[in-house]
Amino acid sequence: MVKVSTELSKHVVFLRHEFTPSYSISDDALKQELNDTKQEIQRVANQISFMLTILPYIGQKVLPIVGIFLASFGTGLFMKKFMGSHSNKFKNTYITKQFIAFDEHQKQQQKPCLLPLNRKERKYYVTIPSFCLTKKDRKNMQYFFLPVFINLFIWLLFAAVDYLFYWLIISVNKHLQEVPDPEIQLSLVQQKNEKSFIIDRREHIAKTDVFKISLFKHDCIPQPELTLSTTWIQLGVIIFFLIIFGLFSGLLTQLKILVSTSFYPDTEMKRISYLHAKLLKKRAKLQAKTVKNTFARTVSFWFPILKAREAVRKKERSVANDNMV
Repeated sequence: MVKVSTELSKHVVFLRHEFTPSYSISDDALKQELNDTKQEIQRVANQISFMLTILPYIGQKVLPIVGIFLASFGTGLFMKKFMGSHSNKFKNTYITKQFIAFDEHQKQQQKPCLLPLNRKERKYYVTIPSFCLTKKDRKNMQYFFLPVFINLFIWLLFAAVDYLFYWLIISVNKHLQEVPDPEIQLSLVQQKNEKSFIIDRREHIAKTDVFKISLFKHDCIPQPELTLSTTWIQLGVIIFFLIIFGLFSGLLTQLKILVSTSFYPDTEMKRISYLHAKLLKKRAKLQAKTVKNTFARTVSFWFPILKAREAVRKKERSVANDNMV
């Protein structure tokens, strides 16, 4: 009996099983591509970080100096043209108080005067200071606003592209969340052999387990944010100031003319005399052209024979009337 128990102890086996499934994908080419992409993203991020660091510094230190230099250069160029040899023609389209006094003095001396200006002249010559702009100033204002509207259109285009990307990411995000997790069936088959004293017993054990595997982590799904307020508030402020600068560009020219003439009265008198004579000459040409056009519209100008025949008929009628009397 002791011998049998010893033999049984040799055939008894204790089985302890712990099964922990795991999965991994090994692809050296994919890993290399991911590493290259990571390095490229890091390089671009470093460049962006450097630009974001250096640009504010340049803006704080360099831009004020550049602004002062451009303002000084523009003022110097304006004064050079105002005091130069062609000063009489430089922006000489404004009627100042001194011009009005000069025209009144001409009127008192029984000389040709100009004021008030006619409707056509008021399009090109304006009394300052005034919010009215000449035709040339309005054209310059249009040239100023043209790049502003072009840049605004480009900004709107980029905003539309940004919104399309936002909509695309949101759509992809929604579809990714709706993708069901794949189910994997794990079948375990076990064949158990037992030896007894009389017969051998075989037992076939099969078990199927089902578990799900997520294709991606939900934390990795991008969650974009469309911050319209942050973008359009800053853009609106920039556009507002550009519109203000464009509207007051003509008034700034008037201010420069008034300040310059107050410091240089002799130059102002030369400009006034030149503009006064120029307008008188234009009016004389216009009147001569008007008279010529009036003659050109009459039939007798083109057919003098008809005029002579009409004069003969009038004379015959007057003679007939005298005979009747």
